[in-house]
Amino acid sequence: AMRAAMLPQACMYVGDEPRDVMAAANAGYGAAVAVATGAASYEHLANHPQYRPDYVMRSMRELVGLLDRLRSD
Repeated sequence: AMRAAMLPQACMYVGDEPRDVMAAANAGYGAAVAVATGAASYEHLANHPQYRPDYVMRSMRELVGLLDRLRSD
């Protein structure tokens, strides 16, 4: 967010672990996106008891679709 000179609230934080979702919340990002491309499975990311991402994706390809949908809304 700082590099792009944008407020964190206007940005999406994308990560592949529950700790990334926590980092997004702690930094005040507008949305946290968890993508199951790392060690954590889709089910683990979607059902983690402490960290709730705004969106959970199985692949980066799904993220592109999400961005397209959000832009059209």
